[in-house]
Amino acid sequence: MKILVCDDDQNIVNRINTILKHISNERKLIFDITTYNLGDKVCKDKNKYDIAFIDIEMPGINGLSVTKYVKKVNPNAIIFIVTSFQSYLDDAMALNVFRYLSKPIDKNRFIKNMNVAIDLFQKSTQRIFIETYDECFNVFTRDILYVTIDNRKACIVTNGEKILTKQPFDYWKKHLAGYDYFVQSHYSYLVNLKNVTRALLPERLNSYVLKVAGLKEAKKVNEVTKEERKRLVSAIKNLPFTFVSLAPFTEAVVTSGGISLKNLKPTGESRLQSGLYFVGETIDVDALTGGFNLQLAYATGVCAARDILKEI
Repeated sequence: MKILVCDDDQNIVNRINTILKHISNERKLIFDITTYNLGDKVCKDKNKYDIAFIDIEMPGINGLSVTKYVKKVNPNAIIFIVTSFQSYLDDAMALNVFRYLSKPIDKNRFIKNMNVAIDLFQKSTQRIFIETYDECFNVFTRDILYVTIDNRKACIVTNGEKILTKQPFDYWKKHLAGYDYFVQSHYSYLVNLKNVTRALLPERLNSYVLKVAGLKEAKKVNEVTKEERKRLVSAIKNLPFTFVSLAPFTEAVVTSGGISLKNLKPTGESRLQSGLYFVGETIDVDALTGGFNLQLAYATGVCAARDILKEI
């Protein structure tokens, strides 16, 4: 399993390496770990990483650009964003990252999420043997979009190519029956549901949506009734979530509340106590994620500092 660790803080790199070695020993797995302190070096690296731990704020190319590059080389890469800057969460999630880990690294939380990632990787990296008229090779089942018939020959279609196989279509129908995510939607089509649903919903959300709709994951597409389709649409449009408990404050992405603006002057000085200033997230202003909270902190800090300098 190839793993990338990219962070400009060497202490963080060492911390992640230490925990990964612990997991490797516990699970009897071999990790091929590559570490970088700059995103620029990753983008010159042609390696196809299975799992990556990437910092956001780094000199040169930032972590979001690095994530895009890693995903371009391997669309199935499992990405962990490791950072202290929570304002980038929306941008990171738009890249379909797996988890968002805050600094300092919590060992127990890291191990828990890494174990989930390993299980996901192992489940999605099953290979099948394909024999064509010219060669023989292996293909990951996750890369198969569908199997069909082309000029009376079985054809496996992946993200990048069409493969005409020596094995007939009936062979693939029997062979892929053991994978619960391949269904026969038509007499001449076997479709990989993982790639179908991934275009509609994040993969980790699929099971929950189907559960809410009252559908079994193994049910074939051509067996879904009109009533069940309506329930599925309703589940997607009106998906309920039940809050069970609060996560620790260290994992908070958004904080709400603070000093009321009514009690502050435009400079940030308190109207109730002269010489007392409030800036950033101490103020009751909720900004959107994506850098707006940082802008609020910088702008209100400058306003307060300028006003204080007048009194010195």
